[in-house]
Amino acid sequence: GEIKVYNDETGELVGASGLVHHKGIYIVRCIAVDEKYRGNGYGRELVEVVLKEAKDLGAEENDGVLVFEADKTLSVETSQAASMRIWAPTGILVKTCDIMEGENKLSTLGLSGMYILDFLFDDGSREIKQIVFE
Repeated sequence: GEIKVYNDETGELVGASGLVHHKGIYIVRCIAVDEKYRGNGYGRELVEVVLKEAKDLGAEENDGVLVFEADKTLSVETSQAASMRIWAPTGILVKTCDIMEGENKLSTLGLSGMYILDFLFDDGSREIKQIVFE
């Protein structure tokens, strides 16, 4: 559902978000804070309200919570083709794609936070990297 945060003094809408629940995964969508209120902790407050809402809906410690923001791209350059998987720290597989030798531009689906990139190269070797999407 839709979640809103208001300024206690003025009653003005400060920020909003949406929460979607599907099969034990709670997806936080479109966290937005009015530009004039940014840098004052309202974004953090909004995330806390969303997480409380998820718990009220039945989320447990081992359920996944993913935050999606504006669409961004990830540039990956490799010396050989590979299959790449993006994992959330909670162990949820977020995306799988094939990458070619050279530079590849991939949509991150608006991911935000820390993720694990898992590369399985055509020669059978494997490489794991940690990345933070901002």
